[in-house]
Amino acid sequence: MEGNLQRWTGYLKGYQWRVFALRDGCLDYFRSTKDCQNRVNCRGSLPLRSCRIEVMGRCDFIVSCPGSQAYYLRATDEADRQRWITGLELCRKEALQSSDEYSLVDSKSVDKEESQAADEDEDESIVNLERSLKFQLGEVESCHASLGQHVHGLQRELSALEASQVGVAKQLKPLFEKIVLLKMTAEATLKRNNDYLVLANSQSQAWRMVVQRERQRRRRLEEAVETIARQHNVLESAVNNQNIGDEPGEDATDGMYESRSIGATLEDDCAARCRSATSISDEETEDIFMDCLEENEENANATTSATPLQVSGAGDGSAELSSSAGDNWPVVTCGAQSRTYRSTIPDRPDVPMNLWSILKNFIGQDLSRIAMPVMINEPLSFLQRLCEVDLEYSELLDRAVSIENPAEQMAAVCAFAVASYSSTSYRIKKPFNPLLGETFEMDRTADLGWRCICEQVSHHPPESAIHAESKEWQFWEDYTMTTKFRGKYAQILPHGSAHLLFRKTGHHYTWNKPVTTVHNVIVGKLWIDSSGDMAIVNHTTQDKCTITFHEFSYFSKSAPRRVSGIVQDKTGARLFQVSGTWDGSISYSEVLNGRLQQKTLQYGEPKLVWKARPVPVSHEAKYNFSEFTCSLNEPDDSVAPTDTRRRPDQRVMEEGNFDEANKVKLILEEKQRQRRKVREAAVADLKAQGKDASLAQYKPRYFRVEKDTLTGLSMHRYVGGYWEAKRRQNWQDSLDLYTTP
Repeated sequence: MEGNLQRWTGYLKGYQWRVFALRDGCLDYFRSTKDCQNRVNCRGSLPLRSCRIEVMGRCDFIVSCPGSQAYYLRATDEADRQRWITGLELCRKEALQSSDEYSLVDSKSVDKEESQAADEDEDESIVNLERSLKFQLGEVESCHASLGQHVHGLQRELSALEASQVGVAKQLKPLFEKIVLLKMTAEATLKRNNDYLVLANSQSQAWRMVVQRERQRRRRLEEAVETIARQHNVLESAVNNQNIGDEPGEDATDGMYESRSIGATLEDDCAARCRSATSISDEETEDIFMDCLEENEENANATTSATPLQVSGAGDGSAELSSSAGDNWPVVTCGAQSRTYRSTIPDRPDVPMNLWSILKNFIGQDLSRIAMPVMINEPLSFLQRLCEVDLEYSELLDRAVSIENPAEQMAAVCAFAVASYSSTSYRIKKPFNPLLGETFEMDRTADLGWRCICEQVSHHPPESAIHAESKEWQFWEDYTMTTKFRGKYAQILPHGSAHLLFRKTGHHYTWNKPVTTVHNVIVGKLWIDSSGDMAIVNHTTQDKCTITFHEFSYFSKSAPRRVSGIVQDKTGARLFQVSGTWDGSISYSEVLNGRLQQKTLQYGEPKLVWKARPVPVSHEAKYNFSEFTCSLNEPDDSVAPTDTRRRPDQRVMEEGNFDEANKVKLILEEKQRQRRKVREAAVADLKAQGKDASLAQYKPRYFRVEKDTLTGLSMHRYVGGYWEAKRRQNWQDSLDLYTTP
């Protein structure tokens, strides 16, 4: 079937005439009749097997396919439109019948023996579905029969009216045409329903075969798993019996050989089980194997995270790191003792939060002394939050060290930078604002291989500095931000840059952070989104990658929280593509034609470089904390007096006493105001005496301001002194931040 139809091409040109043809189950269109006859220069094609046809107006209709574009078409009149719709329906029916017949024959040839066996375990759900389908189609058939009777009766009445009043015939002609079209449509619909019923009946046997085959596969797998579990218990018992003696003797040797023979028996039995499942194809077996691997990895991660971290240190309770990786790494002799970190915190009390419960505490108080209640906070300081987001996935840096290809190493660094936002999608509580001079340190050299120190270096504007180091890398950052309230949402605009240095190769990376938006600030459920560009640069090799955080949109078809970027070398050649979601996983794939400067890029097989850890069970009652986060505020007597762990309001809140936490928080903030007034008075006195006023201004204890030669910005760099003071337990120069009356 061929003919001319008008197709909507856009708002500039509107509807344009095109030549359409129905061939081989597809709707093709061309610009000219000559191209259509020669089947060249096809401008577009839609497979009718999965198409949807909608009637819009008097002569308009739409042909659309899921996942493809839609054709907005216009015929010359209603009769021409109905002719095309009928042709499209017939062509789609033929395409469906051909594909269904092929699938039916293929399903019957999958396993001939199983199709001939008695189906004693027939699935009740499929039987009920088939009965319901027949009943519903019977109802549709009766409705269409009734519709046809009414249409015929109406047509007879109008014919009688036309015979009695000849002058009205011309006026009734359009009405007659519409009734004819309605009748044709009802008959076509009824015919399609009957065809579908026949097709469903023919496919029911194939459905039963598929269900029976899946049952047998599941039964085989269950038997194999049960056998493996029994033999695993025997193997474990043999290993335990072997390790009972203090010294390995003959019994231990026999147990070792016995365990080896059990392992061999286990392998043979597993192989036999796998060979017995001959009905499973190679492709399905590979899918099942990969699913089992992923499930085992998730179970291993859950098992690892569900148990406290056991840290093994030296015999005297200290741990030392070898200096063979680099002379710049200091030997650690304190703070890395063997210990077990906690993996949970007390549950958050069920305290409802409403606007009146907050405002009633401010009645009659000085507005300058109002403190926000702790119920909107989480029991962490922003310094601890900074350590968490930057270093929770530090293993990515340990892997990146061993990557020799600079461009591929850049892709791994991109994953590390993006992973810092993984917990912001479900962590909507605000951390405590650090007091000026507040510090936080985390020494995980014994188990994770790094240690870090953070300090609040400025209060107005708030500015935090962090420095982390391991044998293989150094990381430092100076973080400050500005906030903008936009009515329905608030935006957090970070400033500064993060630095990463690999000691062995000298590769020095820097990057900025994207914008964070908090939605539904006034009304509705809070949710957080990140958007903007993160420019990552390797200043040693001049490689760069701009990671785009795509802003969430209700009209976008892509996955939410999506990120993407291209790794380029100093010549501009595109080497790797980085893609994924900032709260799920990141993969990278090689660009095969990136050096040819082509518009369309070809990619290699993607490699998963990072996957977010699963959220722990009952995480909502624990402020949505991960197990690493729970360890951040664990009490430690060896830390500095200014450490966040010693902050009383935060500790009382973690224990569930919100009212007491509000009182203590107000006292600490008032002490900070008094210290600021003393400094301001000292600055004023020095200025009045003509002396240097900077002598009375606040200076951070462990960080100093330096100009970054790579970015040209001023930032706070760690100058040392903390770990030495901790080793000696000498805190004479520390501020008194947390003493309360």
